[in-house]
Amino acid sequence: MKESDNSGGRTVLALGLSLVVLFAYYVLVSKYYGTTPPLDAPLGQFDSPTAATATASPAGTATVPAEGGGAPTTATDVPAAADIPEEFVEINTGLMRATLSNRGAVLQNVRLTDYTASDKRPVDVAAVPPELVKVLALVDSNGEPVATANYQVTLSGPNVLSAAEPETRVRFEGSLNGSNVTKELVFHHDSYTIGVTVSVIGAGAYSLALGATPIWVAEEHKLNPSSYNHIGPVFLAGTERESPTLGGQSAAAQFGAPERLSFFGWESAYFGLALAPHPGQALIARLWPRGEDYLIAADLPRDGSIREATLYAGPKKLERLAAASPVFEQLVDFGTFSILSRPLLFLLNYFYRYVANYGICIILLTVLVRVLFFPLTSTSFKSMRKMQKLQPKMKALRERFKKDPQRMNEEMMKLFKDNKVNHLSGCLPMLLQLPVFFALYNTFYVAIELRGAPFFLWINDLSEKDPYYVTPIIMGITMVIQQRMTPMQGDPRQAQIMAIMPIIFTFMFLKFPSGLVLYWLVSNLLTIAQQYVLNKSADHGDGEPAAKAA
Repeated sequence: MKESDNSGGRTVLALGLSLVVLFAYYVLVSKYYGTTPPLDAPLGQFDSPTAATATASPAGTATVPAEGGGAPTTATDVPAAADIPEEFVEINTGLMRATLSNRGAVLQNVRLTDYTASDKRPVDVAAVPPELVKVLALVDSNGEPVATANYQVTLSGPNVLSAAEPETRVRFEGSLNGSNVTKELVFHHDSYTIGVTVSVIGAGAYSLALGATPIWVAEEHKLNPSSYNHIGPVFLAGTERESPTLGGQSAAAQFGAPERLSFFGWESAYFGLALAPHPGQALIARLWPRGEDYLIAADLPRDGSIREATLYAGPKKLERLAAASPVFEQLVDFGTFSILSRPLLFLLNYFYRYVANYGICIILLTVLVRVLFFPLTSTSFKSMRKMQKLQPKMKALRERFKKDPQRMNEEMMKLFKDNKVNHLSGCLPMLLQLPVFFALYNTFYVAIELRGAPFFLWINDLSEKDPYYVTPIIMGITMVIQQRMTPMQGDPRQAQIMAIMPIIFTFMFLKFPSGLVLYWLVSNLLTIAQQYVLNKSADHGDGEPAAKAA
């Protein structure tokens, strides 16, 4: 399995856009002058949002503390497994509200406090359809559900975590077909992680599942089937990120040698549910197709040894992922130019500390990028101006040697050398800027910071398209202005091609995230300003009148 096709798709599209831009630049300037419930319970640490609820524990069973915390009361006589009723435990960590069921010892729900879905309800990263395998449930070696028993549950700590009481543990103990099973989850205040410890002592071969395709993944895939962001199962084996497409695999598959599996789980553009084994805890992850969905799980040892892991259930926000475990940072797929995307995202967040509006942050970032590349732009302009002066001689050479292309090229190169002009110097600055454009393009598609982030007036979400298409249209107008500022001499067919480019770009950008359109629009405005300044400077320097647009 290869790296995410979606990441490659974003890069390919960005490359296509950039090549169009580069072609336009070369033609215009170079020729004329010259961019519900979880599964079996695990042990873990995580944060949840709201107040926790007490579990319903009948007399004789283990109980949980009352809402607001307090030590649990434990019954002295523990009933037989067959007599244990189903119970629910809710833990509120401040960032998430997790609901656990002792039926199978699973995670029922993990609702995120600070993030809402399209229906305005909290995003639930552990919700699985009732009839399917749930998060942290046990399955057999073929990925099939096993008989689900009610486990004895013990809560050690408060239901609602705080700075004063930052940790709580939920322990499940039960039997499964003659095997003794223990699961423990550790939750922490102000964290999206859950510590998971699992032990199975017996002859059965079982796997710990991260559930069938979660509801939020399936819905996101249905709403955005052609999304440039990967939606579905994801595996990190060593440094190799593998991300199968939902419904795109018909046979079971294994991912990662035991010593190389860094994490496995589920992801959408902005959220992730992933399990990472602790150092030295070898795991093999398996994927089973279930119609258009999947089931993923990790093998458990049959010798009764304990397996410890960290479960991340939350937003794909770099600082949160890094705090959970460095490997979780790979849930954010910036694509080929991640080395640039990360500092660009850092700058966006840095600006946000002071202006508290990501739209303004994008404008500031665009200005910074243009300022950094101004020396290259200036160099390109000067080179193209020299090329413009050579246009009559170049035209004469084309006419003279039009039947001998090789001789014409030789004479052209001699002309450039004699006049100390590098005919590629106008394009090289643009080529050097392409990686920055790729990086920004991918960043705007994966940065959860832009999800639901308003700019002003009608732009209420910078990760979504402009609902009234105002910014793409203005962007197209700025492209026309740029062309009007550029001398239009020479081949009329090329002029016609360039004339329709603003229309093509406008239609392409209609469905792009408004944050990306804003970047391109501001970049165009700054380019127009730079072009004006450079034209004035050149006119003053050589005494020649400014070139007039056709």
